[in-house]
Amino acid sequence: LSGQILYTGTQHEEGEVYSMIIRRGTETFPTKSYAFPDPDKIATQHFLVNKGEYDGKLNHVVRATLNPGFDLPFHTHTDDEEIFVILFGNAEYTDNDRNKHILHAGDIMICRSGEGHAIGNPFGEPTILMEINLPVDK
Repeated sequence: LSGQILYTGTQHEEGEVYSMIIRRGTETFPTKSYAFPDPDKIATQHFLVNKGEYDGKLNHVVRATLNPGFDLPFHTHTDDEEIFVILFGNAEYTDNDRNKHILHAGDIMICRSGEGHAIGNPFGEPTILMEINLPVDK
């Protein structure tokens, strides 16, 4: 990704700043699409911020749309953590103990490193969420 990076705030002794703005203008965000369990059950990820765009610990920040019927299978995170924030609609989240939870707009779910989860949209309207993926020091 490209874009203008604007630094704001007061500088630390090390020269770092408190805040930054990434201004992408009319740039199109890189996207990935996934289909589970069928080719027409799609989720699209728009990568907003990627690892290396700033010096903090971050793998990526994604705005994702889970279309009705999309169901990401259960998987385990071994060297990262994920934070999901539901922005619109509902999602079905399966936690590490295989308990199912219905998430609503405004809900936040955290999957810690070493734990697993699944997420899907069995509902009739798209779900829009923010996914923040963080590396974990081992």
